[in-house]
Amino acid sequence: MNSSSSPLCFDVSASCQYLSVGDGSGEIHLFSSNATSSTFNSFSRETEFADPVDSIPSVAIDDMDTPLPQLPYVPGMSLASDWPERFCKQAYR
Repeated sequence: MNSSSSPLCFDVSASCQYLSVGDGSGEIHLFSSNATSSTFNSFSRETEFADPVDSIPSVAIDDMDTPLPQLPYVPGMSLASDWPERFCKQAYR
C-alpha cells in the first residue's frame, strides 16, 4: 500500500481465499493465500442499478417571471394550497 494513504475498508471473499483492502487514494489491493488455484467468484451476476428518479425543476422563491401553471404537478402529492379544513375558516382580527 501507498504510505501516504490509509486503509479505509476491507472485505473477504466468500471462498475465504482473497482479502481486499481499499485505501484513501482510491486503490484496491488484493491479497491471496494461493494465487495459482484460487476461485475468486464462481457465481458472479450483473450489477442491478435502481431506476433513475425524475427530477422536478427548481424555481427560486423570489422568481416572479415563472407562472405557477407551468410548474409540474405530480399526481398523488398534496399541494401547498391543500390546507386542512381547520385552517380554511374565515377569521377576523
